[in-house]
Amino acid sequence: LKALPDLLRMEQTWGLLATIVRQWGIENVIPILLGTVRKTGLIHGVTDLLNFKLDKLFPNLIVSMWNTLENREAIISGDKRFTFKKYEERVFRLGNGLKDIGLTYPDKVAVMLFNSNHYIEVMYGSSFLGCANPAINWHLSGDDLADAVNRSKPKAMIFDKAFINTIIEAKDKMPDVKNFIVVGETNELPKGFIAYEEMLDKSSNKMPDGKFLFALNPYTGGTTGIPKSINYYDAFSTIFGTSIEKPRVSFLEFLILLNKQFSMFYYFNAHKISDLRSLVIAPVYHAGALVGVLPFFFGGTLVMMKKFNAEEALSLIEKEKISWIFTVPTILQRILALDDSIKQKYNLGSIDTLISAAAPCPVEVKKGINDLFLKNNAIKNIFYEYYGSAETGLITLLQPDDYKNNPERLMSVGKIRCGEMKILNTEGKPAGIDEHGRIHNRTMMTVILSYPGSREKLDDVLINIDGEEYYDDGLIGYLDKDNFLYLTGREKELIIMGGVNVYPVEIEEKILKHPLVVDVAVIGIPDKDQKRLFGKFFRGENAIEMLKEN
Repeated sequence: LKALPDLLRMEQTWGLLATIVRQWGIENVIPILLGTVRKTGLIHGVTDLLNFKLDKLFPNLIVSMWNTLENREAIISGDKRFTFKKYEERVFRLGNGLKDIGLTYPDKVAVMLFNSNHYIEVMYGSSFLGCANPAINWHLSGDDLADAVNRSKPKAMIFDKAFINTIIEAKDKMPDVKNFIVVGETNELPKGFIAYEEMLDKSSNKMPDGKFLFALNPYTGGTTGIPKSINYYDAFSTIFGTSIEKPRVSFLEFLILLNKQFSMFYYFNAHKISDLRSLVIAPVYHAGALVGVLPFFFGGTLVMMKKFNAEEALSLIEKEKISWIFTVPTILQRILALDDSIKQKYNLGSIDTLISAAAPCPVEVKKGINDLFLKNNAIKNIFYEYYGSAETGLITLLQPDDYKNNPERLMSVGKIRCGEMKILNTEGKPAGIDEHGRIHNRTMMTVILSYPGSREKLDDVLINIDGEEYYDDGLIGYLDKDNFLYLTGREKELIIMGGVNVYPVEIEEKILKHPLVVDVAVIGIPDKDQKRLFGKFFRGENAIEMLKEN
């Protein structure tokens, strides 16, 4: 209770509450809350809320929302459309089906699926049992697949029928997996494999009785090399009050860090979008793509795109009145590369928020995507960007208002809004304004990642700074006077030439301006003859001419 006044004074708190009310619909707020109280019990619910224990309260809130929004569209997947009522039934049947074959907390259910309604069903169906979903990249096969699966030791695996042969080849190398569940119609399944739809048909449609924990369990390896299973369990266990370990910060500080992280919705303008409809383009096994799924948690509609196709994406935006998209720079480049005759065909006026992340987005692409959507009936700039990671969540966030009157900010990845950051120079001291240094981040997630059991060994990237745990992302960058972050490269990519630091991202920005260059990666070569070339690139002198010359 002592924390309440501090929380209520935060801009993020009011922004997040406004987002929830807007997306539920003001007429649905009271029915959803009353439904939650009925399911939980008034005294039990108030006691749990005051003790910040949400293991019963939260799932009851979710189900109450589904019940109240029962006829609203929840998921559109190909030619199939599901209301929240139908979705709830399928989730309950899946949860009970998994329970019938022996799954329970803390077992894991690996997922190897294309973007589809099934992916979102598994996400919640597993959550009601407290079973995490290691998200497997469906490009993997053989030893790489087995290695990724074995890192999380799941007891079951749910995968698309397209991967049956891939799974069969790796099956004997995944000894922990006892149940193989196949999504999609097939004439005949291999012995011991289970048909997803048949399992749903045979199971109960009642709310599963289990320990609720969100099933999100992505992999990451961008900074530390070998892919690691990031166990969000500990985050949700801490939030829901079921963890034996408590936050290593004060209760108030933890709530503030939690509030900052989830304020992303407010900063992404969700509190002003009347109909939140998200086109899920990027593969959901990628942690960043979850930003495209998050609107669903507030009653938004998901349009699942099985595989990305640039023109089909524009067509779906028009057809389904899409207002929210998470994407990556490569996808935006492919859209911009379409013929003008194709780009001009579609009405893109429904878009409010287009979010880019996972890699630095070239300034020309940011400008180009804004121009395209404005020409096709968008009423304002729609490009947003964030910087973060699977280990930290979001840290910085760039909004259209940031660069509307200050175009130079398009070179940044946004302002520190959803977490905390320290940049240390080469001497290990706090970097000054515009001074390059190594980036260290602190969020709700990094606090929890400091627990011994919350992830595979990450001690090498959790750094103690002034008595607090910060995540060392291995990135180089600088902050301007307004706390906007500019990324210039990774430490392991940094080119040092004659004592001068050459930042690959700055060179790549120059090269990408050439109309024939789609993508580029700059690396250092230990060759004295390259000194003149790299030196001129670093200073930004005649980059295109130098390309032609060399």
